[in-house]
Amino acid sequence: MQGFFQRNQQLDLITPYFDKFIEILPEFIEKREKDMANAFMNTMSPYFMARESDEKAFKTMLEDPKYAERSYFTDFLKRTINNIDKVR
Repeated sequence: MQGFFQRNQQLDLITPYFDKFIEILPEFIEKREKDMANAFMNTMSPYFMARESDEKAFKTMLEDPKYAERSYFTDFLKRTINNIDKVR
């Protein structure tokens, strides 16, 4: 993940994958163990772009009750929304 996601050096290469990250994140959380999910979320998140569409998607996921038992995921979502706000 870190080898691919070099945001300061390869932004033009990774930008097309931002929407895909948002799209597959819920399924990834459902199917992977906590450690792998945390690594994926924290490494691949496009929060640094501070896109409104990402913020909206993260807020929608945060409000979904099916994730309430996955505190690591809701913590990530809260932290990411906060980071988007800081970037702006």
